[in-house]
Amino acid sequence: MENALKCASCASDVVADVTSNDVVTIDGERVPFRRHTDYVVCSCLSSYRVTDLREVVAHVEARMRSNTLS
Repeated sequence: MENALKCASCASDVVADVTSNDVVTIDGERVPFRRHTDYVVCSCLSSYRVTDLREVVAHVEARMRSNTLS
């Protein structure tokens, strides 16, 4: 999956996408998340806070927008 977020420990795909309301799994299922304490767990058992993943996605999207405007 080209746009998937990778695990920092094992480089496996962790999630396909993270939006403000949900996480999209690698198989396309949308899982709603609403708390700051919600986590996603990789198959290697590394865990990632959903709010941190959202920040990563927002940062990447902002960089992509600034690159297209340049």
